[in-house]
Amino acid sequence: MRRVRAGLLALVHLATGLGTAPVAGLLIVALVVFTVLWAVGVGFWLLPRVLRGVRSLADLERTRLVWVGHELVGPGELPRGLRAALADAALLREVVWLVPYATLGTFLRIVGLQLAGYAVQYTTAPAWWRLVPELTATRAAALDAHAVELRRIERSLHDGSQNRLVAVTVLIGAARRGLARDPAFADELLERAQSAAELALVELREVVRSVLPPC
Repeated sequence: MRRVRAGLLALVHLATGLGTAPVAGLLIVALVVFTVLWAVGVGFWLLPRVLRGVRSLADLERTRLVWVGHELVGPGELPRGLRAALADAALLREVVWLVPYATLGTFLRIVGLQLAGYAVQYTTAPAWWRLVPELTATRAAALDAHAVELRRIERSLHDGSQNRLVAVTVLIGAARRGLARDPAFADELLERAQSAAELALVELREVVRSVLPPC
């Protein structure tokens, strides 16, 4: 139970960190902008507020670390005034800490949450994989449908067009053999062969149209 509780607290810590990391990124941008403005003599009263925001975020992170079992003591409230704040050694460490917290920290949190999700998925898979469609079932269904369609096309060709083409061949052969003895009968056979060939062509068009229907 202790390990489960520690694991859940770690997941909560990772998830809540994804909400504070963007704040760290905004503070970095604000520090850069207001430092430039302060250097040119504009917005000097905004920079101390941003520095207090850095201290507040750092205090929040210390509180979150205490929740997961770490013992930390914060440096206290940031001194009033820009010079006094800049003289605070802990503030300088907190400003430097913003960069890895907003970048590398976000990356590691996402990776950690993904690994936890994969662990839960693969651990519980034996209990639920039969209840939901899988990629394998979808692929098998697609292959079965493909096989059924191929058999349908084969039957259509065998029972229709192939038989008619065989009849055409037989009729033409009979007409060639009877051409010298009875030209009128041979001509009749050729007409029947032509009709059978035309019907075979119609059926072939229908089979092709069923394979690839018009848009």
